[in-house]
Amino acid sequence: MSLKKSKLITICLLIVFITQSEAKNIGPLIWNLEHIENLRVDPNLSTVRKQIISNASRYAKMKPVSVMDKKKAFNPDKHYYQSLAIYFWPNSSNKNGRYKQRDGIYNPEYKDYDYVNLCSLLYRLEFLSVAYYISGDDEYYDAFVKQLDTWFIDKDTYMLPNFEYSQVTPGSNNNQGRSEGLIDGYCFNGVLDAIRVVSFRKRLPSYTRRGLKKWFLSFEDWLTTSSKGLRAYKFVGNHAVNYDLLRYNIAMFVGNKKICRQIFEEFANLRLLDEIDSIGRQPRELNRTRSYFYQIYNLTHIIDICFVMNGNGQYLYKENAELINKVGYYLLSYKGKQEKYPYKELGPWDELFKLLIIQLNRINRLAGQQLFNIGDQGFTSGSNLELYLNS
Repeated sequence: MSLKKSKLITICLLIVFITQSEAKNIGPLIWNLEHIENLRVDPNLSTVRKQIISNASRYAKMKPVSVMDKKKAFNPDKHYYQSLAIYFWPNSSNKNGRYKQRDGIYNPEYKDYDYVNLCSLLYRLEFLSVAYYISGDDEYYDAFVKQLDTWFIDKDTYMLPNFEYSQVTPGSNNNQGRSEGLIDGYCFNGVLDAIRVVSFRKRLPSYTRRGLKKWFLSFEDWLTTSSKGLRAYKFVGNHAVNYDLLRYNIAMFVGNKKICRQIFEEFANLRLLDEIDSIGRQPRELNRTRSYFYQIYNLTHIIDICFVMNGNGQYLYKENAELINKVGYYLLSYKGKQEKYPYKELGPWDELFKLLIIQLNRINRLAGQQLFNIGDQGFTSGSNLELYLNS
């Protein structure tokens, strides 16, 4: 065989491989695709379906949200994502204007910065993606693509692919962001699943696909090599789990097998065995003013990464089921007995138990059996779509 002919065959094989790789879509990794399909076909969910379509129609007519919409900024370049450390408040006793922490209590000033815009991005993409999946109406597809292009790609409105100004504590560190601010990136897990849901039915335009891959490759590099990212890698507690979840999910999206393999190999020792004690408590969350909530919150992230890894053929839950289940059993032991809970929790308990039941049902899905017989929360409103998608 001639060298020229050999090269031609190689090129053809590469084209086939790339085409197959781009065409492959496994659907959402964290969201429950069965629930989304039920919204499409179950007549008992017709009222909810109409509410979702109504909300999506409203979003489709709105101007896309972007980081340019922030009311205040720490850096005059508004392309930087900039958010306020939500538990830090003005401190009149500090002459330098340094804010003071009040753990578990939101400072309403955070609404002037980008975290609300990032949340709005997620909500819009949730409703638009699900509305498109269940209806096939291109109105929602077009609005979905426009929103992605606005936030990630278009030169006038795009977000720079870093969190250099995430969760700033005013008066500290020259008003730079903190490594703890990477927790804001949890929203991107929902963004990625929204992209997967839409792509399950119709490929995104090539311009959008290329732009998204370029953006998330840059963001992954920043998470891995920046000083804030390197410090986050050494974190403990829910921030550490969130960091690994975000990096793994993005690595799945951009096709970085090396990062996926590294996180999978390290996760049990770094984030489970060192974070969960023999009775299922998470000691590093127990000193918080909302210790019960943060144990559920961290469990949520653990379950999330188990589902994401399942989609990559790496079965974290299967290898660590006993330990993860212990967390669920420990938290469930206080349902209806919150007065016996020995740590601080600001509540409200009713809402906490609802969140817990959702996570226990998700563990049941991972296990393939009813380990926790706690029933289903049901879904009667199209407004809180996020809980339904993640249940």
